[in-house]
Amino acid sequence: GQLTAKWTTRMSPLHRHVGAFVLLVHCVLAFENSTPSWSSAAFSFPGNVVHANGAHRSVLAGRRGPRPNYADVNAGSEGQVLGQQSAGVLLLAPLLLIGYQSRKLGRSRRMPETQRRNAAASGTSANPASAGAAATWKGAKAKPLAFCLALGLLIRFGLPVPTGVTPQAWSMLSIFVATISGIVTEPLPAPGVALCGLTLGVLTGTLTFAQGMASFTDEVIWLVVLAFFFARGFAKTGLGDRIAFNVVRAVGGTTLGLAYGLNAAEAIVAAGMPSSAARAAGIFYPIADSVAKASGSDPAQGTEKKTGRFLVQSAFQATGNSASLWLTGAAQNMLVLRLASQIGYDMPSPFKTWLVACSVPALVAMALTPLLAFKLLPPEVKQTPEAPEAARAKLSAMGPMSRDELVMALTLLGMVTLWAGASVFHIPPVVTALLGLCTLMLFGTVTWADCVNEKGAWTTFTWFAILVGMSAMLNKLGIVKWLASTISSRIVSLGLTAGPAFVVLSIMYTAAHYLFASQVAHVGALYQPFAV
Repeated sequence: GQLTAKWTTRMSPLHRHVGAFVLLVHCVLAFENSTPSWSSAAFSFPGNVVHANGAHRSVLAGRRGPRPNYADVNAGSEGQVLGQQSAGVLLLAPLLLIGYQSRKLGRSRRMPETQRRNAAASGTSANPASAGAAATWKGAKAKPLAFCLALGLLIRFGLPVPTGVTPQAWSMLSIFVATISGIVTEPLPAPGVALCGLTLGVLTGTLTFAQGMASFTDEVIWLVVLAFFFARGFAKTGLGDRIAFNVVRAVGGTTLGLAYGLNAAEAIVAAGMPSSAARAAGIFYPIADSVAKASGSDPAQGTEKKTGRFLVQSAFQATGNSASLWLTGAAQNMLVLRLASQIGYDMPSPFKTWLVACSVPALVAMALTPLLAFKLLPPEVKQTPEAPEAARAKLSAMGPMSRDELVMALTLLGMVTLWAGASVFHIPPVVTALLGLCTLMLFGTVTWADCVNEKGAWTTFTWFAILVGMSAMLNKLGIVKWLASTISSRIVSLGLTAGPAFVVLSIMYTAAHYLFASQVAHVGALYQPFAV
């Protein structure tokens, strides 16, 4: 998003979010692809899918049975009134986050453009008065820290504990909300925030150390870590670049064809490169950027409208679409798999089931997004004969396919085969991933030093595991069920049927994403309440 911004600074908010319309189509098609009638509810968002109907049937479900009616509560009881009041105030937490983040954004926008760029490039504060303090203080940022602590204390001590919710569960909720707020506002890096939340939970007796650290042995968490190592292998060998350049060489003669070619290339690479950030920033943004500049489109010269604005925006939207196509397309997909299992949705063949459920909406989104971007951001240059030539030159410079590229390609092909046939081969997905990593290390394609230096993997591993552990405790202590029952009762009181309720929940979930800098944090915080 930050890389895309320089190409879109002169765009309207509507143009910046050309994927919003495609997202709606994505949701509706997921609904139609998985359920036969409006008697069911389906939720499909970029990177995760869950479907549930009156028989509690789901593509993520391994169980069947009557769907629990969480709305059947004593409407006249004092406990429900207190519960609804507490839930209502909890809904203000996102608004507080919006206000806090908007205030930061407003201060940033009031800075001169050159000052912001210089600050971003140097990694220092754009405010000269605070530069000296920032140089000496390396600890937590005071204001976001105070905000997170205040929010947690408000929930724990300022709101009444609803009937049916234990004080321990309420404390767990307050710590979880404060931790998520910290991940969003960043008083410390995300692992530091997560460790502080875990320490507070253990210190107050809200959870034990073993409960807080239980997810560090979780198979899905290790799948996420291993995904970073495979992304490193893609970047190190240049296999991703070779795939993309071959596609550009084949269909890059027009601007629209080039956009579709980049979309197709990312869809292929996403199957074996489970880091959407690494794909976008490490492979496809540099290609779109270089092709645009080769055609005379450069934001520094005010010519971004020629081809660059359209190409970069199309490539940016393609990342979300490709991430939703494959279970291995993004880290948050694997988190969905774990969170779903915590509430009873088990998938015996996750890779195949995910692909069947998401193929239609994801592929339709891939087909529509470039057309929508072409309409909203029409490029001034429609023909790009220089793009195939540039791709040929890049491929010529790369030379023939190297041994490491071949090893990487065959390893990933074998992994995808084992993932797709997990129900036949009876090999767990994490074992397949470990087998792939061992193969790459045995051939020297990826070394252990590469794994150690992949700081993003270990950073994500730390806060990801703690967040999953906290969410498991929320479910175990009944908070997820309480939130679901409260939301369900509100929907029932409004008289909404399944179809309108689906639209309302989809809008709520999508709008809430703007509060989170990380899709993993978004899924970890909201997936279970919306799924239940």
